[in-house]
Amino acid sequence: YAALGVDHTGTREALSGERGVHVRESITINASPEELYTFWRRLENLPEVMPHLERVEELDFKVSQWTAKAFAAVPVTWKAEIINEVPFETIGWKTLPGEAVQHAGSVVFKRLPETGATDVRVHFQYAAPGGKAAAWFASFLGQDPARLTRDGLQALKARLGPVSATPTTSTI
Repeated sequence: YAALGVDHTGTREALSGERGVHVRESITINASPEELYTFWRRLENLPEVMPHLERVEELDFKVSQWTAKAFAAVPVTWKAEIINEVPFETIGWKTLPGEAVQHAGSVVFKRLPETGATDVRVHFQYAAPGGKAAAWFASFLGQDPARLTRDGLQALKARLGPVSATPTTSTI
């Protein structure tokens, strides 16, 4: 794992300083924050809109086990815990210490008073095995987490409400 740049320490150590890759995606969906939050908070729903996710199993109210398909074939599994939650507004998470995949992030649901739609913002940071060069290579091969997240938000929009604005992207 060390040769691949996998850090089995905690999320804070793995993502501190300039380590890790940031992904920020947002979309406006013509649905209420309550409806969107409720769908997202039932973590088992996420593979329905995030095609790279194979399965999410809630182990208890805060801890879950995630399985994703790396390069469309290889399953990658990790455990994460919800560390910040404001009902109908925010869900924040981080991977448990020692997991091969280290990441932390949040999703925020904000009602737009002028339209009644909801701005959904996802921000996460992850430490790619192999570092930033491996993250670039994965992106080149079509496994870009920003694109996968954007596609997932589009699928969420298609499932729960029409889009009233185009997604915005920022990957650092």
